[in-house]
Amino acid sequence: MLQFNEIPYSKLAALLAFALIILIAQRLFKRYVIRFIKNERKQSSMSLYAPLVINIIWIIFFLFSIYELALINPIISMSFSALILIIAWNNVKDFVQGTIFKLQQGNIIGQRIKVDAYAGVVIKMRNTTIDLQLENGEIVQYPYSKLSKQVIGISTTVKHFKYCSLIISAPYTKDTETLKNQILAYLLNIPWIVSSMSIKTEFIVRDSETIDIKIGAYTLDEKFIPKIQQALNRINF
Repeated sequence: MLQFNEIPYSKLAALLAFALIILIAQRLFKRYVIRFIKNERKQSSMSLYAPLVINIIWIIFFLFSIYELALINPIISMSFSALILIIAWNNVKDFVQGTIFKLQQGNIIGQRIKVDAYAGVVIKMRNTTIDLQLENGEIVQYPYSKLSKQVIGISTTVKHFKYCSLIISAPYTKDTETLKNQILAYLLNIPWIVSSMSIKTEFIVRDSETIDIKIGAYTLDEKFIPKIQQALNRINF
């Protein structure tokens, strides 16, 4: 029989406090610290490796917690480990394999890869999945466990493009195809748009007079996104 009262409350409080400190540090670093780095290359590297270090810290914390519980009661430690793995096995597996993948491959955002029958550009690397934009503009998520097993090829040319999502409004029209072509033609003349990458457009009818157009495109740097938005706002429909 498991005797959970054997675990001192002070020990549980200390472990929860450590977990809370890691979580707060993770949030603060992501929201504030990276934004203060002005150098693009350093910011890109920090955006990849800082979360990677935090992931490793989470893994070490988990193993440390198991060890500390094992010193008190090995059965409780094994039960706790089994419960975590049963509840979140897929997430734990992808989390660990994602950490290993980032250590081995580094930052592959902007690279063209092929997984299964799909080929596209990596636009975001998350903790357990990557976002892959296909040729038709569709965005799909692949878990690292599937990526590490079935990835067929990775481009050797690194293109650190930044994906941006923008919204503009236009008078309502049923002829969305003509409107789409007008927007695409305008976008291709904006110097901050990477014209060799696919541009995605999505129409959202707001009311009987207005239609919103959601645009997804690539640029060389995040600092160009406001300029692209300003250029889009000058379109005459």
